[in-house]
Amino acid sequence: MAELSWAQPLRETVRDLDRTTTEQHETTKEEQTVTEELSSAENTWNQAKKDYEHLSKQIKKFDDKNEQAQKLSVIITKVRDIENIRQELKQLEPQLATAKTKVLDQNATMTEVKTNISTKQQLLKEFSGLDKQKDQLNSEKENLIDTLTPLENQCNLIVSENQKLQERLKKLTTEAENKAQKLEDAKKDYQAKIKTRQALMIAQLRQELTSGEACPVCGSTDHPYADEHITTDETNLRQAMDEVDDSQKQYAAADNAVKEINQTLDELSKEFSQKQQESVSALRNLSSKYNELLTQVTVDLPAEFDLAKIKVVFQIKIDEINQKLQRAQKLTDEITVLEQQQQTAQSELTTATSKLERLTVQQQTRKNDLKVKLQTLDDSDLSSEELIQQQTKLKQAYTKFQTNLKNAQDSLNTNEKAYSNAQIHLNDIKDRLNKQNKTIQELSDKLNQALNDSSAKTNDLKVLDQLINELDQNRLSELQNIIISYNKEKELLTDNITKLQKSVEGLTKPNTEDLKKALDEVQVQRNTAITASANAKTDFTNTQKSFDKVQSIMKKQGEFAKELAAITSLYNVVNGKDGNDSKLKLETYVVQNYLQNILSYANDTFLNRLSHNRYSFVISEKAADKQRDHGLDINVYDRETNAIRSSDTLSGGETFIAALSIALSLSEVVQSSANGVQIDALFVDEGFGSLDDETLDEAMNALEDIGKNRMVGVISHIESMKQSIGQQLLVKKLGDGKSKIELINK
Repeated sequence: MAELSWAQPLRETVRDLDRTTTEQHETTKEEQTVTEELSSAENTWNQAKKDYEHLSKQIKKFDDKNEQAQKLSVIITKVRDIENIRQELKQLEPQLATAKTKVLDQNATMTEVKTNISTKQQLLKEFSGLDKQKDQLNSEKENLIDTLTPLENQCNLIVSENQKLQERLKKLTTEAENKAQKLEDAKKDYQAKIKTRQALMIAQLRQELTSGEACPVCGSTDHPYADEHITTDETNLRQAMDEVDDSQKQYAAADNAVKEINQTLDELSKEFSQKQQESVSALRNLSSKYNELLTQVTVDLPAEFDLAKIKVVFQIKIDEINQKLQRAQKLTDEITVLEQQQQTAQSELTTATSKLERLTVQQQTRKNDLKVKLQTLDDSDLSSEELIQQQTKLKQAYTKFQTNLKNAQDSLNTNEKAYSNAQIHLNDIKDRLNKQNKTIQELSDKLNQALNDSSAKTNDLKVLDQLINELDQNRLSELQNIIISYNKEKELLTDNITKLQKSVEGLTKPNTEDLKKALDEVQVQRNTAITASANAKTDFTNTQKSFDKVQSIMKKQGEFAKELAAITSLYNVVNGKDGNDSKLKLETYVVQNYLQNILSYANDTFLNRLSHNRYSFVISEKAADKQRDHGLDINVYDRETNAIRSSDTLSGGETFIAALSIALSLSEVVQSSANGVQIDALFVDEGFGSLDDETLDEAMNALEDIGKNRMVGVISHIESMKQSIGQQLLVKKLGDGKSKIELINK
């Protein structure tokens, strides 16, 4: 028991020692693992540094490739221009040959077309006057139908009414016969019923006669037939009298019915006779009017009136004229097509001649351009595709190198951070292992001291472990030891509390939670500072390398100064700034040249003609509204005042002919230019009302010239224009927002 009591205080020390020893073993294993990870991270970091240093040595090489690729862009542009010029020259050769051939072909075509037109015009004269004949026939037909149709309808109506009256008479006659028969039957029945009643009355009288007495009827006392008895009674007599009354009523009703229907038959007979007279009169009137109209028509009609046959006769004549008109229209259409072919041939001849001259000038210009372009190249053997392939390879190599360099830089930074973090982790493990070793040493010293004490029950640690096991197995002893230990600890704690209370009198109690939080914050700041230090070191290295690269680039800037100055000068010229006397942008300059061609064509072809040689277009040298961009404003030169003035000063009619001249010239110039758009139709909406008669005639002549090789549509309400335009679409208003379109050919 004494040994167990002695071992009781040492049990916790032994347990702490065992626990700490176990933690030490685990920490040692963790140290080995982290040490291996640190070694691996260090090797990876060193390899990343080697890769980055290897790539850094190639920076100048790939910068040279990038610079070479940029220079190739300028060369490629020049080579493409040369290739385009050569392609254009190659395309111009067959175009020139085609233009020369087309001039000869058009002359032959025009001669053939003129011959065909003359032949068909002679044939067309045979069909003159057909429209008037058709109109006259339609007029005669409409007059005859409009006049005779009401008369025919009247006759048909009267005939229909006569038929209805005749059917009604027939029906009433049959009904009258039936009613007469019924009257006869009623009369016979009535007579029979009277005889029956008389017989019954006589029989009753006979029954009442008495031999020797006077008869109440004749007063005779002799009754020779008194023995002829017919049996009767009051009921039979009453029934016979009622039957007589009923029969009499039926007879009277039948008689009235016969009289009424006979009266109705008389009235219908009179009406039927009157309708027959009206029918005869209507037929005479129709026949008379028809004979009168026969003398007014130009076709042979039936002698007797038959509207259906009359319509057929007229339609046959009209169809004959329509067939002739169709043949005439076909000839007219063929002549129109031939005239259009003639106009087209003439226009194509003019166009071909103009195109030949233009192609010749264009060919010479492109040859001069090719000569100038070739002088700017040292080596013109390589094609643009080959140069593009070289440039693509250089750009791909440079891009791939930049990607690899960035990946190497990122890998270096990542591995350096991993190595630093592993180093910090290993230091933390070593600190924890040192603390565990110190704790083990303190516990071991305390245990050895207890074992070596003079009051110790044993000096052997194994014996002490056995005693502790016995304490663990013996619950009562354990409780006793706990009580004893508790009492001792209580005394010690009481003494310590007393001492501590004395030592802390007047002191403020510290807040352990705040201290713990402060410790955690300091630990976090420490870890953050270590990470920031590693990042700062990496950033410094990268910045130093970038600084060295910038210094190298700045040394090379002088080589590009001349090229930059040339490009800047070209940019200023293109944008209308320094080095450009006219201060025009490139696109404005190009458009101005096209505009000058349009205005020159308008002056020569339309404006001089429409203005009676008074006005000419000129391009203004100053902006009309003081805007910075200029060069496209249009003025007019007035020959009467010998001065140039703004187009805004023109009158309404003058403004219209100016706008019309530009629009017509634009269509011609665009169509005749290289690869020009084919303009098949042109529409002019209103504006002609502001022109005088002479100018209007000139404008119409100009439109007719334009219309030789395309369709020209004019929208106008001027009567004189309606008379001069051959093909028209006439819009007629019908009211209620509706209208009708008619095609007119003159």
